[in-house]
Amino acid sequence: NNLWLDDLGSGKRVLLTPHEGTASVDGRFGADTRTVFVVHNLGLDHSVLARIDIGEDGTPSKPTTLASRDGIELEDFEIADDRLSGVLVW
Repeated sequence: NNLWLDDLGSGKRVLLTPHEGTASVDGRFGADTRTVFVVHNLGLDHSVLARIDIGEDGTPSKPTTLASRDGIELEDFEIADDRLSGVLVW
């Protein structure tokens, strides 16, 4: 699947997770709309937690891995209301 950022005001749509082949992706906003936390397996054999930063011009960065365990799938995650901590389910 893919993760998209939709601007509901302008109708602009930006693909956050371009890839070829099969992948699993899930995301949540960080403290603002310029940070998206994602669980993904893009180009990997297991799922990891990563961050995608959205530039001022709306261009997304590549995912930056924040947490990973060799050979273990990250099943789910939840970000705290303060957006400073989270819970990872391995």
